[in-house]
Amino acid sequence: EIISYVTEGGLEHKDDFGNNGIVKEGEIQRMSAGTGVFHSEFNHSQNDLLKFLQIWISPEKNGLKPSYDQKSLSKHDRLNKLQCVISKESSDSLHINQDAMVYVSKLEEGEIKYNFANGRLGYLFVIDGEITVNGSKCQTKDSVMIENEQSIVILPNKSSEIILLDLDG
Repeated sequence: EIISYVTEGGLEHKDDFGNNGIVKEGEIQRMSAGTGVFHSEFNHSQNDLLKFLQIWISPEKNGLKPSYDQKSLSKHDRLNKLQCVISKESSDSLHINQDAMVYVSKLEEGEIKYNFANGRLGYLFVIDGEITVNGSKCQTKDSVMIENEQSIVILPNKSSEIILLDLDG
C-alpha cells in the first residue's frame, strides 16, 4: 500500500493499468501494488519544485489485485482538525488494505486531541512548522513514534502541517 501526499507542485503518475494523472498540492494518492504493477512517478513540471511524502504500508494479505485512487483535499476539512484521508473502513477516505488510518492537518490555532484505542501505535510527522505534542516540541521534519499512549494533545506553536498514522500494534 503506497500513499503519496503532495505538499508542493505536482506528481505525475503513469502505470500499466492505464492510470495516468497528476496529484497536485493538497491531494493524496493511494496505490495498492498487489500482485504487481509497472508504474512511474515524476515531477510534472520542468520548472517547479515538487515536494511530497510517500508512505509504504504492508497490506493485510498477499495476492491482492493492484488498484489506484487519488483525492483532492479541502483546506477547510483539515484546518485545525485531523482529516482522515486513508482508512480501511471510512467511506469519506481512500481505502487501504490494512488496519491503518492516515490523517492530515493544517494547524493555525487551538489544540487537537487524538485518542488511540488499546494496543494501537501512532506515528506523527511534522511536514512544516512547529508543534508541541504531549509537552514535547517538534519542528519541521521531526517525527514522533507513539506507543503505550491513550491520547495525544497537539498544539501549534506557529502555522504547521502534520500527518498522523494510527496503526495496528
